[in-house]
Amino acid sequence: MRPRTIVGIAAVLVLVAATLAGAIAVQRQEDRKSETQQQLVLREVAGNLQAELVQTLGTVESAGVVMRSNTAGERAYFAGLAELALRRKGLVSLSWMPRITEGARAGFERRLRQPLWNVDLLARRSRVGRPGAGPYFPIAWIYPTNRQGVVGFDSSSNVLVGDAFQRAAISGTTALSPPVPAGLRSTATQAAVFHPVYRVGMPHATEPQRRRALVGLVGASVRVDRLRSVTEASRLGLRVSDDGAVLAGPAQPSGSQTVSERLRVGSREWALSAPVPPAPQKNVLIVVMIGLGVSGLMALIVWQSARKERYALDLVQTRLAERDTAERELSRERDYSRTMVEALQDGLLVVDHDLVVVEANERFCAMIGAERSEVIGAQAPLPGWLGGSADERSVAAAAFERAHETTAGFETELSLHRPERRPVWVIMTAAPLHDESGASNGHMISFKDISARRLAEEALAAQASTDHLTGLANHRTFHDRLAAAVDEAHLEGEPLSLVVVDLDHFKAVNDEHGHMAGDETLREVARRLRGVARRGDTLARVGGEEFGWLLPGIDAEGALMAAERARLAICREPVAGVGTVTISAGVCAFDQGPTAADLYRLADGALYWAKAHGRNQCCQYTPEVVQALSAEEHAGRLERRQTITTIRALARAVDAKDASTRRHSERVADLSAKIARALGWSSDRIELLHGAALVHDVGKIGVPDAVLFKPGPLTKGEYEQIVSHASLGAQIVSGALSEEQGRWVRGHHERWDGGGYPDGLAGMNVPEGARILALADSWDVMTVARNYSAPRTLADASGECEHESGRQFWPDAVTALLRMIDDGEVVIPTGDDPSAVSTPLP
Repeated sequence: MRPRTIVGIAAVLVLVAATLAGAIAVQRQEDRKSETQQQLVLREVAGNLQAELVQTLGTVESAGVVMRSNTAGERAYFAGLAELALRRKGLVSLSWMPRITEGARAGFERRLRQPLWNVDLLARRSRVGRPGAGPYFPIAWIYPTNRQGVVGFDSSSNVLVGDAFQRAAISGTTALSPPVPAGLRSTATQAAVFHPVYRVGMPHATEPQRRRALVGLVGASVRVDRLRSVTEASRLGLRVSDDGAVLAGPAQPSGSQTVSERLRVGSREWALSAPVPPAPQKNVLIVVMIGLGVSGLMALIVWQSARKERYALDLVQTRLAERDTAERELSRERDYSRTMVEALQDGLLVVDHDLVVVEANERFCAMIGAERSEVIGAQAPLPGWLGGSADERSVAAAAFERAHETTAGFETELSLHRPERRPVWVIMTAAPLHDESGASNGHMISFKDISARRLAEEALAAQASTDHLTGLANHRTFHDRLAAAVDEAHLEGEPLSLVVVDLDHFKAVNDEHGHMAGDETLREVARRLRGVARRGDTLARVGGEEFGWLLPGIDAEGALMAAERARLAICREPVAGVGTVTISAGVCAFDQGPTAADLYRLADGALYWAKAHGRNQCCQYTPEVVQALSAEEHAGRLERRQTITTIRALARAVDAKDASTRRHSERVADLSAKIARALGWSSDRIELLHGAALVHDVGKIGVPDAVLFKPGPLTKGEYEQIVSHASLGAQIVSGALSEEQGRWVRGHHERWDGGGYPDGLAGMNVPEGARILALADSWDVMTVARNYSAPRTLADASGECEHESGRQFWPDAVTALLRMIDDGEVVIPTGDDPSAVSTPLP
């Protein structure tokens, strides 16, 4: 048996095994699905039951509020309340049980003409052990019987009911008894509810104080079997029990697997359980049938393959002999062609229809500084072939693509080089190659070296654009680049700043030391300016002792800092033969001067302002330098400031609703500013982000507290109320903050993957400030204790942020946060005060 046949048989066996494994996996998945569905039904019924019991206890407590406000006997009002309360399904009676002391007992019995016969479990005992007197808790009013007078109540007649009565009277909270039979011959079950009522204004701190303040109890009887949720549970076959006593459903759930839920109401624990129904077998049978079918097909293929294998082997032997003959002929032809190619003075490439190099001469390999073995078989162009700037590399790559597509010939100029070598400028010429049928099967590309000509041209261009004294760009070149940079800033929306520098008292240098020393001073100043400039900046000598410095991608504050570094670099060390030289500088940003002429004029104005105020300083142009604010502008700023103060007060009020969210907005604002600074934001924009973050949650003022602090799952309507706070907050701040700040507030719950709200934005469509706010807000929620969750450790919170990077959070912001954590700039608050600020404002 051949190895190929053995492999086929093994593949069939593997398919059979995979079929069995797949069937088992599908069955397990169906079982988990069935269990999950039954668990969801059980949780829904449990939630309904808890809500129904809480509402019933709330009705009894409402009656207690009535009696607390007027214990003298609002009988008619109590009767009305009882009539409304008894409409609730399951509540069968409501009664008032006043507290009667031993001294008031006799008068109470005479007035109502019947005795009190119970001795309450709460009765005190004297020091010698004799039973104490009272108090008594007769049932004075009971509804719906409407009987007048007093009905005796013995709390010891039923241990379960008496226990609930005692817990309510002693603990001061509403107590629910276990369900008990309604009568000897009745199958109905009912539970007793007791709610203590105290005198208004009396302290309830200790048990003796509660005893003295207790004026009575409101009692009620609840038919458990009439509760909608219990009826629904019984209909669905669910088992409902209280401390093991079955209230509804089967006594023992059928099936080998069950799911359960527990709930606690009125200090009682109720349990719900249900069997997990068996999962359907349909999908398992489908998997088995498909697997067996594929296995049979594979077996048939193996049999056919084994039969044809011998025939194929014979045919291969014949073809191999023919190929050996053809290869020998081809080798002779290639040797002849290679000799001709190597004799050429130009570089030469032969590529196939996929731009894969099939031939290259030594002249071309020398041009790019590569071995021939590296070139043959590679796809042109290799990354190392294309040098220069990104634009130059793009042009060269496009040239190779056009050469590949040409059908009639193509010629262009481009540079070839590896990063560590000087570029070689060539004229690239391409011509198509054809096979016997006339179809194109590749191209021949030649490269003529024109580097010497290009170097001469570049030298002439440099002389025309360079200041001969300092080696910097000259006046014309600077203004051409300034105009181009302004146009690009308009197009890209990127910052741009201009610094105009002038030597102080340069005329005195020429007068005292001569023009040769003055020229040397200009060359030294130019050298020091180059030392502080970035790659990509434009430095030029635009006048006698005046220099222009163009800083793309830098705002006004960054440009002012760069100008200050230049000033210090020049004045810190004296110039040889001259002494200390100082400069004055004017700075203006593109947002102040929207055209090239305006930008230069305003920077020049700031320069002369610096000279007029003492020299040896740097001045940033602002409108306040040349014009003060009008009275109307002052009034407008004051009004906006007052509005912002009001909004921040609302935001603090929202945070103060819950002790766990106190100073939440301040912590989010501080961390947002920290992340923004790490991402390279300017100080002005960081201040705008900090202000927006302080009021990012102001929209929660419109969300009810019951929804905002609900510990359990939210309904659809409640979730919509929560979601609305982001858009409401943006509306509230729209008149006080900028439009961009409003977008940050509106989008602080958007997600990077598009799963957020209110607009479902994704990726770069989410405003950058909103992406930072979202991360800072989530970090504070994770690291500060809440009513519904404990705070996470630094490692856990960091891991969660890293896990959600690219999904919930913007990856760049997560990277900045993790870097600050590693540097110790972000810590989790310690101590008992959850409002401690976790990050200082940078």
